[in-house]
Amino acid sequence: MGIELKGWYLLSKEGVPSLRFQTTPAACAPFDLIAVVPWHLSNVLSGTPVAREPWVSSARHAAEFRNHWWESIRETSDPKGISAPAGVHPYPTKDMQIADIPDYDRGGNFGRLARVVGLMTEFITSAKAQDAMGIPINDWILFLRRHSDNSDPDQVTSSLSQELSRSTRAGSEQDAARVLEHLEALTRLLAPSDVTAGS
Repeated sequence: MGIELKGWYLLSKEGVPSLRFQTTPAACAPFDLIAVVPWHLSNVLSGTPVAREPWVSSARHAAEFRNHWWESIRETSDPKGISAPAGVHPYPTKDMQIADIPDYDRGGNFGRLARVVGLMTEFITSAKAQDAMGIPINDWILFLRRHSDNSDPDQVTSSLSQELSRSTRAGSEQDAARVLEHLEALTRLLAPSDVTAGS
């Protein structure tokens, strides 16, 4: 039995596994598996790795599902064909070509199993709904995406204000801004005060 093992950092800004699985179905033995293990750090931004429940599928099923979706379900006006390598068998030799090649793949997305609708969809939704330190993984992803290294603090505040006015009863953006001011004041009150030497 062969196992293709992939990791998925749950807090990645993309929000879905980035792995590519391009192996042709004929190269997969009946009992070969593909497994994706979601993980994050114990303290979210630091600590030790914590593995969550993995997604496990028949490798052959995943390859066949991927090809069917690419050729028959995916909505696009681009060419949808796939060329499969000849003479492939399970447990191939190192020099054997085992990857399916799409006729057209400008975005390099062939094999991105997370984008194959219906294959990993339920697993991804369930994994992102889990908690890390009491906060849903999906909320961590949104927070980290918003507060990227090159984000403008004023734009972040504006974005939060707009989101508050849409998703709460804050009403106007002015009301949402006042809510943010109160949250910032609460943060200052709850933060431990600095203790200087000699004081």
